[in-house]
Amino acid sequence: MADFPSFGNANRGAPPTQRDNAPNIQFAVNVNNHANSLKTAVIGISITNLKTELVVTTLERIFAYTLESANNDLNLSPTLEEIVVPTIHFEVDINKTLTQGLDSSNHLPVHTTLKTANIDILIENLAISLLASALQRIKTYMAAAVAADLNP
Repeated sequence: MADFPSFGNANRGAPPTQRDNAPNIQFAVNVNNHANSLKTAVIGISITNLKTELVVTTLERIFAYTLESANNDLNLSPTLEEIVVPTIHFEVDINKTLTQGLDSSNHLPVHTTLKTANIDILIENLAISLLASALQRIKTYMAAAVAADLNP
C-alpha cells in the first residue's frame, strides 16, 4: 500500500512521546472491484507500543471495525468467481523496557518490566467472503506469537 509506509518496520521504536502513553494505531481498509464483480480488500494495520496483554482485545476491535468498513462498501449483487491471489504479510516485535516506580508502602524504587508489541499486518487482494475467517486466523496466530515470546 503506497499510503501505508509503516509496514515492514515492526521492530521500530515508539515515538518518544508515546513510550509511556497510549499505543499508536494506524490502519486503512480499501475495497476493490474486479472484473465480474468480485470484491477484494486491501488492509494495512500498524500498531506501535501496545501492551502485550491488550493484543487480543485490540485486534478484535480493529478487525471488527475492518469487517464493518469492508461490508459497508459491499453492493449485494451476486459475484462471479475470478482468480485473484491474496497475499498476507505480518510482523510482530516484542519490546521489553525496564520501568521505575515507587512502592507505596515503603517509598522505595520498584523496577518492573513493561512489555509492548509492535504489529504490522498487510493483506492484499483478499476476497471479501474470506475476510472474517482470515482475520480470525491472524488474530489467533498473533496472540500465540506474543505469548510464545513472553514464555521462553
